[in-house]
Amino acid sequence: MERSLPALARQIGQEHVRALFLDNITDPRIMERIASETGAAIGGTLYGDALSRPGGEADTYIRMLRHDVVTLNADMMRN
Repeated sequence: MERSLPALARQIGQEHVRALFLDNITDPRIMERIASETGAAIGGTLYGDALSRPGGEADTYIRMLRHDVVTLNADMMRN
């Protein structure tokens, strides 16, 4: 089901979402706009569909999983 950005922003506000996470392969501008409109923080970038470049923080499957867990955990501990 496709949602409009205003509807998504309303739902984020209604559910008191505190953090949004970026995906490493998509343009972050929409999520950044939603975060600014709702007061949610950007919790970081997650690697779900693609690895980082060689030598990056998520350049292997294991490093990707570690990165994502650390990123999610850091935000949960903050909130």
